[in-house]
Amino acid sequence: MLCNYVPQLTDSRWQVLGKVPDRCGRPQLVASVHAPAGAELTVPAPRSGAVTYARIDGAGVSGLESIRALLYRPRSRSVNVNGTQNTGSYRVLHATAC
Repeated sequence: MLCNYVPQLTDSRWQVLGKVPDRCGRPQLVASVHAPAGAELTVPAPRSGAVTYARIDGAGVSGLESIRALLYRPRSRSVNVNGTQNTGSYRVLHATAC
């Protein structure tokens, strides 16, 4: 969505997006870090006109949790941004994090 859509109309609750040609270049690896769950990591700020994103490997459903996911749903995962749990905690969808 970031690369192929731009806001056309925005109000306090809604935003209408319009499709545009791909405006993103090839992704560049800035760093690769292996860390245990719960570790605090720093993601570098993007340079002007660029976007930095983090890809999280290993956050997907596996092992015994796969059985639980079939019967109920997988455990909730979240990431805290800027070290704050109250205002910067975002839910991570297991299907898109792995």
